[in-house]
Amino acid sequence: MKAFSVRSPSAIRSRMIRRPLGIRAVRPGQVAVPEQVGWRHFLIEKRLLELGGDGFRSAIKNRRRCGMKTEPAFAEILNLRGDPYQALLDIESWSNDALTRLLPDTDDRHSTEL
Repeated sequence: MKAFSVRSPSAIRSRMIRRPLGIRAVRPGQVAVPEQVGWRHFLIEKRLLELGGDGFRSAIKNRRRCGMKTEPAFAEILNLRGDPYQALLDIESWSNDALTRLLPDTDDRHSTEL
């Protein structure tokens, strides 16, 4: 097993190689769930999907069907620059009103009151 850093929190990576299939397992180290990057991405993506409505959700799904990863899909639609993973973390503390202004115009947006 080898300890390493994944976008700042520590994690433990284990690699088991057995022919013909290699398996890699990654688990966060001593980082509480609310502080884990993956959980934080999940929460901001959930908020954006709730605020964005069906049109926004469809745009994300279309990019995912074309092979794009989730965070880059959100970043592309929202015109976020730089590293898409960091860009989502940069907006996680924004108010719902600020996030709504970031969303593309659609007729089916939900109220900013969640």
